[in-house]
Amino acid sequence: MEIVKPEMKAKLDESIEMAAELKMMLSQAREAGIDVSQIEERLDNSAVRALRMRRAFFGE
Repeated sequence: MEIVKPEMKAKLDESIEMAAELKMMLSQAREAGIDVSQIEERLDNSAVRALRMRRAFFGE
């Protein structure tokens, strides 16, 4: 019986890609003089969790 479904891996990959895109947007906002430090911290934490989950479940 497979515990981890392929859909879960796809969702984790999607979350990681989305985090990367948001980081680029936040970088542009920072360059425009907007304080985005709290948003960046939360985004980093979410991305790290998604990466850890992917590694734990899929060994990647």
